[in-house]
Amino acid sequence: MNISNKINMEIDKRISNKKQENFKYYVKISLTLLLISALTAGLLAFVNSITKDKIASNELAVMENALSSMFDGCDGIKVVDGEYETPVVAVYEVYGKGEVLGYGVQTNPVGFKAEIGIIVGVDRKGSCVGVEITSISDTPGVGTKVQDKSFLSGFSGLNGESVSEYDTISGATVSSRAVKKGVEAALNLDLFKNNASDGAGEGGVR
Repeated sequence: MNISNKINMEIDKRISNKKQENFKYYVKISLTLLLISALTAGLLAFVNSITKDKIASNELAVMENALSSMFDGCDGIKVVDGEYETPVVAVYEVYGKGEVLGYGVQTNPVGFKAEIGIIVGVDRKGSCVGVEITSISDTPGVGTKVQDKSFLSGFSGLNGESVSEYDTISGATVSSRAVKKGVEAALNLDLFKNNASDGAGEGGVR
């Protein structure tokens, strides 16, 4: 075997060893990353299990406080099970002395930057009794104008048909249009249309 062949064999051997080292390195790195990902996922799941109930409790408290300010005599709320189209998130029955006073509808329409959290109070006739903004990240002093009482109070007494005619806020068109969309979606739920057509009692709810 000549020197050239020996050199080539040595080179091939070193290349082979290098490949094996690289393979072991990448396997080690992959396993390490996999372990880190698994630990992170487990930690997030653990934290979520701890905070989930607390978050749900806080959200319910916000809903109860908002609806208590909209309905005189409100002493409790109850979730109305169902599947709702975006932006409607959830619907609650509002109780007072064991009777249904009306409903609270949670909607999350998309504003200028992100979703706007809205609670809409609806009486048994399907008319709006109040609107409250629970979260908004639109431009301060511009999009946040939708939180003004002068704007929100204007929805009171409107129904699913008339709310579409309500004026938006000049300079905050996107945000105010989103709020209108959220209120309109709440008032146009089939639940309220059915109640209105029942003709049972003052608000069509038996």
